[in-house]
Amino acid sequence: MTDYSMALSRDRPIHDRDAFSRRHPKMSLQNRAKIFAPFDALPDLRWKVAERQKITRPPARLTEEARELLDRKLRWLDRYCRSDPDRDRPPAVITVIYFQRDPRAEELNGDGIRGNYRETTGMVSRVDASACFLQIIDMKIPFGDIYVLEGDLFRHLEDPYEDPAE
Repeated sequence: MTDYSMALSRDRPIHDRDAFSRRHPKMSLQNRAKIFAPFDALPDLRWKVAERQKITRPPARLTEEARELLDRKLRWLDRYCRSDPDRDRPPAVITVIYFQRDPRAEELNGDGIRGNYRETTGMVSRVDASACFLQIIDMKIPFGDIYVLEGDLFRHLEDPYEDPAE
């Protein structure tokens, strides 16, 4: 039998109060886990490579008709949210598709405004026409970044000749 096969057939050594156990005390599981944690010498490099690979685009331009419809929807939503709260009406729950700027992509690409379109659905907390933003729960979305507003509240606005106040 070779020396290696003898080592395989032996039981695990027990170090109980001997010189080895005094020099090498038993390690806690938490400290043992730290030994085997991955080491990343260049975390910024991985982040920059991932940022370069992320696909961003400049914001799309709305057609004149789409801009007019969006403006009508925002004005109607503003009136709806400012109307009498004692009136029995459902909360304004809408879906917004908006452009979210990515300053890191702008910095890396150097070719102007870049970002991605995001979609969020929620209850409208506030429409601020003077500051030009729409607030859904706690998220403020500038009017200029809104691409689409959807919801049951806007069904009647598809007909440009129908008055939403009626």
